[in-house]
Amino acid sequence: MQILFKNETTISKEKVYKIEKYAKIHKIKIIDILKFMICLTIILCTCILIKRGEKEVVIFIGLAIWGLRDTYNGINKKVKKGKIIYNFYDNYFEVMSEDIILEVDYNVIKEIITEKEVYYIILEKSGLFIDRDSFIVGEKDEILNFLKERIIPEN
Repeated sequence: MQILFKNETTISKEKVYKIEKYAKIHKIKIIDILKFMICLTIILCTCILIKRGEKEVVIFIGLAIWGLRDTYNGINKKVKKGKIIYNFYDNYFEVMSEDIILEVDYNVIKEIITEKEVYYIILEKSGLFIDRDSFIVGEKDEILNFLKERIIPEN
């Protein structure tokens, strides 16, 4: 098959956070909230025990603080640097990065959000971002019409 459009997009923290917002991907999970509440409860209970004179329970505060730090790091995970390569064909497009290669049908596209420098493509359960000025094959203005023609409207 012939590549109709090809794009090489740079990954950035800003783009990842925006696509999570647009695609309504919530990063905080119930397990994170429960873990946070348990750690705070352990700290509170340990402080009460220390006031009673039981000093050997200080280790629990350390464990709870470690748990809070671990929860915070899980929620605010670091974004990997790198590039995403998109190859657009007639019936599908490929998404390739250092870790993955995906084939995506156009019918899973729900919405396309256009910003000054980036196209945000909202899929059924996730989202993608494409740098507007990074097309190797095809024109940045033509890709938008190409994608909109292939989106199946919801009835």
